[in-house]
Amino acid sequence: MTGLCADASFIRVRDGAFADENCTEFTFSGYNTWQLLENAAGFLGSQQDVTNQFQAAVASNLSVVRMFGHGVASGFYLQNPAAPGTYNEQAFRAFDWVLDQAAHYKLRLVVTFADNWDTDSNSDNKFAYTGGKTNQDAFFTSPAARSAYKAHVQKVITRENTINGKVYRDDDTILSWDLINEPRCDRIGCDGDMLAWIEEMAPFVKALDSNHLLTVGMDGFYDRRNCESSTGNPSGWAGYTGQDFMLQHAVRAIDYAAMHLWPDNWKRYDLDFGSGWMRNHTDDARRLGKPIVLEEFGKGVGGPNAQGQTVEQQLDWYKLIYAIVEDNINSGGPLKGVMFWRWDAVNTVNLGEGDSALTIGINSNTFQSVILPFSQRRAASQQFTNKPVANCVPLAGAVSTSSTGLPDNDKAAQPDFSGPGPENFTTPDAGACCGDTCGTMYGQQSGVVVAQTTTDTPAQCCTACKGSRTCNTWNYCYCNRGCGSYPKGSCLLKNQINPFYPRTEIVGEGTAGWIGGVPNQANITMPWRCQPAGACQLQNVSTCSAPLLERSLSCPDASCNATHANVGGDVLLYDVNSRQQAPGPVFSAADCCAACKSQPGCNVWTFCPRTEGCSNDCPANVQQLAQQNKPAFGPYGGCQGQRFPFRQCQLKNQTDPTAGPLRIYEAGDLQPYVSGYLAGGTTA
Repeated sequence: MTGLCADASFIRVRDGAFADENCTEFTFSGYNTWQLLENAAGFLGSQQDVTNQFQAAVASNLSVVRMFGHGVASGFYLQNPAAPGTYNEQAFRAFDWVLDQAAHYKLRLVVTFADNWDTDSNSDNKFAYTGGKTNQDAFFTSPAARSAYKAHVQKVITRENTINGKVYRDDDTILSWDLINEPRCDRIGCDGDMLAWIEEMAPFVKALDSNHLLTVGMDGFYDRRNCESSTGNPSGWAGYTGQDFMLQHAVRAIDYAAMHLWPDNWKRYDLDFGSGWMRNHTDDARRLGKPIVLEEFGKGVGGPNAQGQTVEQQLDWYKLIYAIVEDNINSGGPLKGVMFWRWDAVNTVNLGEGDSALTIGINSNTFQSVILPFSQRRAASQQFTNKPVANCVPLAGAVSTSSTGLPDNDKAAQPDFSGPGPENFTTPDAGACCGDTCGTMYGQQSGVVVAQTTTDTPAQCCTACKGSRTCNTWNYCYCNRGCGSYPKGSCLLKNQINPFYPRTEIVGEGTAGWIGGVPNQANITMPWRCQPAGACQLQNVSTCSAPLLERSLSCPDASCNATHANVGGDVLLYDVNSRQQAPGPVFSAADCCAACKSQPGCNVWTFCPRTEGCSNDCPANVQQLAQQNKPAFGPYGGCQGQRFPFRQCQLKNQTDPTAGPLRIYEAGDLQPYVSGYLAGGTTA
């Protein structure tokens, strides 16, 4: 832990705002660049390119630069991906030089420790932390990966600059750290893993470096169960990225919130989405009591993601976003800065059509009429307005003797944060909230409403359904803001055609805030919750009754060759359960394997174990069946939301699956199938 220098000018967070050393509010205009280290090391371009870029930034009143504090270009790295813990000193000296040059030009830097997208084995690689495993979720869950990440963070923070002698944690050129650029994982429950990772890493960073601000570095998506997911996310897929903006930014060691906005990449070209995205996140930052920054914003013209988009549409987007940022700043809102991507003053390799499509020319109308005037107004405000920040103690001339690295009389000392923590933004636990006899899942059940009431808990709603002669499915709204026209606590008792296939509007795909289920169906809903995972290792056995285990918990035996993936093949039968004749119904993966054994030609079986359904391309398959005049599957003649239904058992044929690698489409969250093959062919 270090104290402040007498001339310290670190930026702090006080009273929901950024404050400089004199307790004047700090707002800014900036830009992103990923290749500063490559330029400074002479790997791509030269140091002169960085000098020219910084001079252009100063001339344009761009005061903050967001940079990647690791290698990106193939063949260039800071930490050796083949030997984590060893470093490229040339790259580190380039880092030293960038920091020294930024200080010379009075620019501040936002620096990322790692990058979700950098999977090039010849550059800094996130998977290097996991021992070469290509499962990106292991980055957040593996103890070895967490230890390796901490070691890297410590190496960077405690680095002594070979040019000016400053330790990085004592260098006020650095505005803040990003834990990781755009963290993603796609397994059910990974939002909890990511939260736990942030709760571990953020205090670790702040313990090493209390001088600098810290944020996560995420896009800003909401988990599918979050009340904001329907209106806040660009589409349903965003709810399955592991991110949960409110919950994860509520971690008390995270100083401020940050979001990204990519209309082209997310296929949301409508300006209304942009307005809503900005409004939702600024409202949430206000609820968190923290400032927020739009740390990545890009809008392209042409290229693979912006085909048909025009310069005029690009200009409209920049006008909208920069106006929203400025209105927030002027009105005292939580949004305090913006950094666009990408600028032609940055000399980089051409990353392809997409990169070129995003480039904003310094002489373009977008830069000259939107970015430059905004930057000039921010610089003038910083220089002449001197807007004071409440509950702030000036740092100028102060020397700290406290363990926090801040003056002893600054009662709002970092890294402590007294606002609402993650516990204030949690959602009900569908696996535990209502007991084993409620068949609970996230989503809004379909069916005819037979009664409507208000209850305090989802468990009470389930009990009400059990007490009704006509109710076979129930829904409960857990959102503080309500669920559409229904207030929090609304309990809808419904009747649907066949609760064996609970027809559900999946959370995050047009509806949010609902939890529901099928009561008194333990013999249907419980078996898979008790089913084995991995190599037939029984889980949660204590929650399963002996008869239930005996009836439905049989693990697919060795002849089924079960695996957690979607094994491909020519489909013989889309769904065993949609047939009236034997051998249905299928309750488990073992039942599905047995059905394959009795089906002529079947040597591959695929079972959907997840109540939310599997995959997200079900409608396309229904359409294909209709075009072929084949019957649709399931009692509803179609999908569960966008997904194949819970308990769907597909029977397939793959040409000699034992002769070579199995044809596996995908594993992971969106395709959490259990599949297998019959090595000896069918028994029929």
